[in-house]
Amino acid sequence: MSDVSGGEDLTEDIIRAHFQLILGRDPSDGEVRNWMASGIPRDRLREAFLRSSEFARSFRNLPGSTEWSPPNGQILINIHIPKTAGTTLVSILKGFYFEEEIIVVHTETLDDLHRMAAADRGKLKVVSGHLVHGLANQFHKKCLYTCVLRSPIDRLFSFYRFLRRSTGHHLNALVLETCQNFGAFVTLACSRPDLRYEVDNGQCRRLAGGFAGSIDAPMEDVFRQSVNHLTADNMIFGVTESFDSYLKILQAHGIIPYTLDMRENTAPDNGTGLLSELKAMNDEEASLLNAFTYWDMRLYDVALTCLAQSPQAQEAYP
Repeated sequence: MSDVSGGEDLTEDIIRAHFQLILGRDPSDGEVRNWMASGIPRDRLREAFLRSSEFARSFRNLPGSTEWSPPNGQILINIHIPKTAGTTLVSILKGFYFEEEIIVVHTETLDDLHRMAAADRGKLKVVSGHLVHGLANQFHKKCLYTCVLRSPIDRLFSFYRFLRRSTGHHLNALVLETCQNFGAFVTLACSRPDLRYEVDNGQCRRLAGGFAGSIDAPMEDVFRQSVNHLTADNMIFGVTESFDSYLKILQAHGIIPYTLDMRENTAPDNGTGLLSELKAMNDEEASLLNAFTYWDMRLYDVALTCLAQSPQAQEAYP
């Protein structure tokens, strides 16, 4: 039997051995080439395989894994706030739940959920996507919400960079043509309702849900409702800056059996830092940015305060 321990340079034979011994299958030639091109150190390869989504999907079929199963009679609704490590969370959840137990939908594609046959809807245990609070009203089962918040200015800057590099996004061309910097992006959001919903205190709006989360609702009401939903008994939340600790909270609730160290859809380092972009803003742009993050910052502060006071969170957030 091949050895998958460390001690030598990465080779195609070593990669194939990892596939066979850890994943229980032979790799395609393309998979081998991808691993060879990944640049991963030889002594980190085994860890990478053990933390992969494919290995996680087989967890319930492994000897000794029967002590964990997703909570019965419960649906987890993940409100994926863009650029808060939500893509990574979805990948982790997909690794632990069977395909028929999880669906990814967004507010504009909720018809996909409504068109599901009753028998298929009954199998769901996770609903995830760019949603607003309130989807639990469409299920007869007990629902538990989860979300991840992020420091508001960091999130908006990450969102701006995401739109610039995501050629498949409907706003990509517009942002590239009209926004040479972050300040111009903030200004653009004023004239684009679809963009403003996300940029103008978008974390509060998604958690407020319903009419309270609309672009025309008074922000005091939006904030109050978002805090009510964030601190409700049926919500589990964390912050991007301590994402690993958030995963520990999910584990404590039985949502996942163990934590994984993986990040997806993260922005590459292109040499353009947030600090320099902020310094380049004129007074009008800076004022807009402050207005667009004011209520989200208050919500983020509430989240940090709650996490600091929660006994369970204190164990995850030492």
